[in-house]
Amino acid sequence: MEEFRIAAVRSYTATLRREQEWKTALYTKKDVEIAVVEITDENGLSGYGNIPSMLLEGESGESAQVLLHKVLKPIIMSKDMPGVQPLIDEMDIRLPHNLQLKFAIESALMDLRGKQLGVPVYDLIGGLSRREVPVMRIIGLEAPGKAVEKTLKWIESGYKHFKIKVGVDEDRDVAAVKALRDAVGKDIIISADANRSWNPMQAVRVINKLEKAGLDGIEQPVGPRDNIRGLAFVRQHVSIPVMADESVLTPTDAMRLIEAEAMDVACLKLWKVGGFTKARQIATLCQVNGIGCHVGTTPGSMLLEAAQLLFCASTPELVFGAEIGEFDTFTEDPFTGLETKDGCLQLSGKPGLGVEANLADAREFII
Repeated sequence: MEEFRIAAVRSYTATLRREQEWKTALYTKKDVEIAVVEITDENGLSGYGNIPSMLLEGESGESAQVLLHKVLKPIIMSKDMPGVQPLIDEMDIRLPHNLQLKFAIESALMDLRGKQLGVPVYDLIGGLSRREVPVMRIIGLEAPGKAVEKTLKWIESGYKHFKIKVGVDEDRDVAAVKALRDAVGKDIIISADANRSWNPMQAVRVINKLEKAGLDGIEQPVGPRDNIRGLAFVRQHVSIPVMADESVLTPTDAMRLIEAEAMDVACLKLWKVGGFTKARQIATLCQVNGIGCHVGTTPGSMLLEAAQLLFCASTPELVFGAEIGEFDTFTEDPFTGLETKDGCLQLSGKPGLGVEANLADAREFII
């Protein structure tokens, strides 16, 4: 296919609504505002990408869109392109950080390119490894009884992987994990995410209690994010897998953690690491070093999870399933097209990211 040129770059803001607040050790949130990047070629075909706008990672929807239009839009529209990769490389030079924004741009370009070629994005990033992806459902900081009730309903729908948020109250955490294990039996996977709440000594004490209560794995037990020695200490003193999340932003981060023997599993979030290209580099490093890969998320639009689903579909090995099903807690999502069956997200085989956009009620960002 000949080189292609971008004719327009637009962005929009939409608000996703949900009934209940989402609680973690770091924040509490109910409705979620997202930003959407739309990139259109000269034939009027459009691709879409989602900026999650997680302030915890240093970006808001407004700041990301200003940089999109002021800094990156002129680059995107300046030349004919043989493919997506040269533009990704140039964006990294012009804007070293702002990974959520670059994820959205790469997603939109991949979506567009897949539609141009008539193929799903997984065929552009390595090919299909599986036709469905088991979904890990996430349980917030809730009372043990409520957590059990919610989990049992999910199990009835076929889900087998769960992650519970911990890190605020040790007694509550142990009671919640024990109640879950007693209710679901031994064949269901239960991991926990402390969102870097503990110091290393505290983490070892609490994790050993959680393991006795029935926990299968622990995510990011210590902070700050660059506390590699702390993670390594915890891993040396507990017997369940330790997963690094906030500590893995770049391939260099992954290599440092591997060399320090500080993780058993890397939690990859495409929006956090900057897109398909960087996530593939990290996944390859993990694979050749015997480290597991897990795909995590922040609850958001179906557009966000469509990109992560296709990455999961092309990744040979996944640990604990993937946290890509939380979009069903929202209403007023401008994207549709994903289907969950028996606890798994299905691959549709549609070109691009495989979801449809309806931005009629979204607010275009004008600068």
